Amino acid sequence: MHNSAVIQPDGGVYYACGQVLIDPRRPDVVVAKLTEPWLEPSTYEDQHGLVSNVTFVEGLVFHRGTWFAYYGQSDTTIGVATYTPEVS
Repeated sequence: MHNSAVIQPDGGVYYACGQVLIDPRRPDVVVAKLTEPWLEPSTYEDQHGLVSNVTFVEGLVFHRGTWFAYYGQSDTTIGVATYTPEVS
């Protein structure tokens, strides 16, 4: 999981969250990475605040079958995004 600035064609910037998988035996080797953000500013709180257009993940917890990603929203509030994987 990582946070990064994304520069838009009009020169604007927003902060989004991605994922990178590294080899635990060789932390300098990237095994895979997402090409698109998995979390980006989409709510009013994400888009308006002290520093607008920011989603900045601070913690990721797996609890009772659901992932909880706690993140800062525009340096003003805290949000939580959840994901429950399908069980097959």
